[in-house]
Amino acid sequence: MTVAWAVVIIRIVSSLPPPSPPPPPVQPVPGPAGPGVPSAEVQGWALLTLAAAAVVVGSVFMEWGTETLFGDARSARAVPVQLLWDTVPASLDDFPLMWPLLLGAVLMVAGAVSKAKWLAVVGAVVSLAVSLLYVNAVRAVLADPLYYFDDGLMDCIGAGTWLCLVASIVGLVGAILHARRPAATGPKT
Repeated sequence: MTVAWAVVIIRIVSSLPPPSPPPPPVQPVPGPAGPGVPSAEVQGWALLTLAAAAVVVGSVFMEWGTETLFGDARSARAVPVQLLWDTVPASLDDFPLMWPLLLGAVLMVAGAVSKAKWLAVVGAVVSLAVSLLYVNAVRAVLADPLYYFDDGLMDCIGAGTWLCLVASIVGLVGAILHARRPAATGPKT
């Protein structure tokens, strides 16, 4: 009798349809920008930082020192870095302010487009420090009794310095806000 039951069970099992495949895994729903794309807010702060870096680069080619200060107008490509700490630089043709400013701009760009967002903060601080140190150096030159200037601080500093100063502040704000925001990729489920 056990053989008869075994035959019945085998016939019943063989008449059953094959098992269905398992259901596909549940995929996360992509956000409005698609999977892996940062939110618009994060992109906005990064774009602000990139724009500030571009303005810093542009300011390098503008007037930093006026004719009143140097005898001829000078861009950051012709103002020596030594002027930041020495009111009597050894040469006006030494290592120019252009290089630390370009370094700051490159760091801002690198931080805005990479996962190392802190680089943008460092780059903005470098550009801001160079601008502020230059303004302070010109103030020190004007206060030095070795020189005689009738003109004030605003007459001796060119537009490139002020533009770089403002762009560095804007870049610093953008870099800090960009670094503080997580790279969200859509709505949370």
